[in-house]
Amino acid sequence: MNRAPLPSYLTLDPASTLPRYRQLHQRVRDAIGAGLLRPGDRIPAARWLAQELGVARGTVAAAVALLAAEGCVETRGAAGAVVTALPVAAEAPAAAPAPARPGQPLDLGAAVAPLALQMGVPALDRFPRKTWARLAAGAARATQARHMLKESAFGAPGLRAAIAAHLRIARGIGCAPEQVFVTAGYRETLHRVARVLLRAGDRAWTEDPGFPPTRHLLGALGIETVPVPVDAGGLAVAQALAMAPAARAAVLTPAHQCPLGVALSGTRRLELLDWAARTGAWLVEDD
Repeated sequence: MNRAPLPSYLTLDPASTLPRYRQLHQRVRDAIGAGLLRPGDRIPAARWLAQELGVARGTVAAAVALLAAEGCVETRGAAGAVVTALPVAAEAPAAAPAPARPGQPLDLGAAVAPLALQMGVPALDRFPRKTWARLAAGAARATQARHMLKESAFGAPGLRAAIAAHLRIARGIGCAPEQVFVTAGYRETLHRVARVLLRAGDRAWTEDPGFPPTRHLLGALGIETVPVPVDAGGLAVAQALAMAPAARAAVLTPAHQCPLGVALSGTRRLELLDWAARTGAWLVEDD
């Protein structure tokens, strides 16, 4: 197979604005829908395909991952990936979905490819897949029976200790593992923090523009969000003080503001700390 010519359906368009991993994903998907690839056919090896296309192996891996998520192919480790028995039609222009009838189950099985610059999605073609797979395999081989038990509701002790050690070295934060809580993501974290520290009717500063789930989650808990403008220096503290000086909290992304990407200036960090100390308010940092 490695000596075979590159199939015509796998050629990429260098002038296309579509990322290469998305092009490759679409080419294979269209080939399956057109019957050029049948169930059981093997997808060319990632190393060979990357060489033939002149792309990084991570680009091929990202395309295969999307295909696997859609059920188009099945990955088999070192053996590569093969086309599954699932029928996949060629991609067509998106049409408005028909409204569901009462009692009709929603189709939640179709995977949706990420949009350009979509929040919360990493650069899939740059993910260190080989390193991740090697570490994951090593951890799986070292698994013991005790590791399959739920050791703590606050997270695995070993993971919490590793996070605390990382924070001491990388951030200069002297915290103990007992002060680290592992959650299932941002929404669960903010929900827990808000339930403990805030009450219905409290006001909280949020960034404008900011991460939309912040406003939705706090609003569902009865907390009034105060959208504060963000400029090149981050959240405008002076405007926040004029809008809601008695707010009980400020929810921030100071290191890399979402979605503008700016960092909160040192002056404003000090202003925030002074405000929190004077009023007893809480600063919630989403790093």
